[in-house]
Amino acid sequence: MLYIVLLKIECEEKMQFLLSSLEYIIPFILVLSVLIFVHEFGHYIVAKWCGVKIEEFSLGFGKKLISRFDKSGTEWKICAVPFGGYVKMFGDSDGSSKPDEEKIKNMTEEEKEVSFPYKKLYQKSAIVFAGPFFNYIFAIMCFLFLFMTYGEQFTKPIVSEIKADSAASISGLQINDEIVEFNGDKIEKFEDVQAIASLNFEKEMPISVKRDGELINLYITPKSETIKNIFGTEEKRGFIGITSYDVSFIRHSNIFIAISRAFENANKIMLGTLKAVGQMITGQRSSAELGGPLKIAKLSKDFASRGAASLIYFISVLSLNLGLINLFPVPVLDGGHLLFFGIEALIRKPVNAKIQDVLFKIGMGLILILAIFITFNDLKSLSIIDFIKNLFYK
Repeated sequence: MLYIVLLKIECEEKMQFLLSSLEYIIPFILVLSVLIFVHEFGHYIVAKWCGVKIEEFSLGFGKKLISRFDKSGTEWKICAVPFGGYVKMFGDSDGSSKPDEEKIKNMTEEEKEVSFPYKKLYQKSAIVFAGPFFNYIFAIMCFLFLFMTYGEQFTKPIVSEIKADSAASISGLQINDEIVEFNGDKIEKFEDVQAIASLNFEKEMPISVKRDGELINLYITPKSETIKNIFGTEEKRGFIGITSYDVSFIRHSNIFIAISRAFENANKIMLGTLKAVGQMITGQRSSAELGGPLKIAKLSKDFASRGAASLIYFISVLSLNLGLINLFPVPVLDGGHLLFFGIEALIRKPVNAKIQDVLFKIGMGLILILAIFITFNDLKSLSIIDFIKNLFYK
């Protein structure tokens, strides 16, 4: 009887685990599918404008789940593995846009007219760049929608509290100081101060404040602190030890102001991402902070549970990061193709096909290594391996 009770409890725990997994999987697939579609649609629509024949538009990889052909002969499909997508153009050997050399050599004049490899260099560059660019524009549109409906979070850059023995207390900042400039950047809201401090730990920076109507210039060095983020991963961040309690949401009814704020927010996020990547390369930040599909799945569920506005904001940030990462000059990624086109413009002929093939394989290898490393980070930081062991091997 005791064995039956224990077995029942174990089965209930496993069922709860499966149900809990669905809470992460559904938002994750929704978020990822939107971002992939936006990115690939950018490639697709600009290729169509340039007169390229599109053979396949795929969301996901692997086994086809749903497939249909449109009037132009393009196969639109959804595949079983949702971690990506591709647009296969006429003249490509696969979804990575690697040229099909044999097919290219034997093309008729009519086929050349609709093939990607025979398009002008500026057209090919525009088609490749369109994916990341659409991710950027999509994020702008999301921010625009949020700022005009829910409003933009705004915290006045006024010091409400100073932590003892903090960088702020050492610098001479005082309560009720209004921060107007930090590290050469004009400050409009408290979130700007946090963002600058976070990425510039252990670096002395100028800070200007208004105190009793007078402008005062000081210097401050954000202290480096190792914290656990929402994933449980330890990461370094800079803190100056101040708080502002004047939080509000400002709805921008003027569309031009809303557009301006949307662009400013998007650009700040991308610059912050680039700086963080640079700090990882130089060793100032730990590579353990890198996250992959599992962390995105967790965040998708967390942001979805907070409401539509939070989920839209999260999708916007992911869209910016997806577009930015795809512009890195790594073969297989869009940035790698743009690099080849740049070399072609300089030497006035395409990069040798064999060299391209070798570099594509190297690029694919690097991507796979990075994917394994990031997945290991996810499993480690989310304690998934230990959880599954405890669940099935008590």
